[in-house]
Amino acid sequence: MVTYTATNEHLSLGGVSQVTDETGTYQVFTSASEVSLDADVVDVNDDGNIDIGEDYFYNTSYHYQGYTVTVDGNEYAVFQNGGNLVIPYDPATVPEDFQAKVLAVGQTNYTQDNAVVANCFVTGTLIATPDGERPVESLQAGDMVLSASGAPVAVKWVHRQKVGMANFVPEAMRPVVITAGALGAGLPERDLCLSGDHALVIDDLLVNAAALVNGRSIRWTSQAEMSAGFTYWHVETELHDEILANGVPVETFIDYVGRSAFDNYRDYLDRHGCERIIPEMPRLRISAGRQVPASIRARIAEAASGGGQAPSMAASA
Repeated sequence: MVTYTATNEHLSLGGVSQVTDETGTYQVFTSASEVSLDADVVDVNDDGNIDIGEDYFYNTSYHYQGYTVTVDGNEYAVFQNGGNLVIPYDPATVPEDFQAKVLAVGQTNYTQDNAVVANCFVTGTLIATPDGERPVESLQAGDMVLSASGAPVAVKWVHRQKVGMANFVPEAMRPVVITAGALGAGLPERDLCLSGDHALVIDDLLVNAAALVNGRSIRWTSQAEMSAGFTYWHVETELHDEILANGVPVETFIDYVGRSAFDNYRDYLDRHGCERIIPEMPRLRISAGRQVPASIRARIAEAASGGGQAPSMAASA
């Protein structure tokens, strides 16, 4: 997921050079400085995406060209004017040490996809509640769900985002399907479809679904499977919690990107008055396949081959 926002804060990246190797083309940078500027990210066609070569920040010379920087599992759009790179951001929705974390990364990623905001469960995902499982789309503010530890937790809001599929939609916007039993010990209890940036809790780690893709038991859905369009749903609670989706511990909403991309954002503001910051739970987030511990990979491979040793997915006491 690529984060973007209308803001007057941005990081200016310096010491930039372009590198092309077997992994692709990216920019390397050696400095990052905070700059305040009364400017917006401009979504030219107002489609909710930041489109390559079309949308821009500050002025039309700073376009989004597909480069991003990943911090704490989230990608931030980098706008480019020649060798000048800037990352717009909202101070309220990034880590307190955002500048240092960007500088520690030291290079951009490149994606051929446009920057999109895609969040979480598809329609029909079953969420555990004190009264049994319920489809996520049936939940409302004030309902109770069960945490992974079995404690009841109040739903603060259920966010909704419809995704149309009339035209080609990039893979990263489509859900990841984790087939029944792919995680071992019969989990998930049925196929679980969720966005690639949504994390499962495995071995006390937050592991983004996309990082687990193996092309077999865990894979991206195809264009054909989603051809009629689909809707993402995200459950917000008071804290960054763990709840059960199709039997698997997963994270609740965390406000990395705010809530404005959701279709019912205005309703949220009418009910709650303003957005709020949710502190992230103290767990390391795994956002790329190369970061997934070998022990987790081995258990998923065993489950795919007919074994089934269970990953330790329950919350720690």
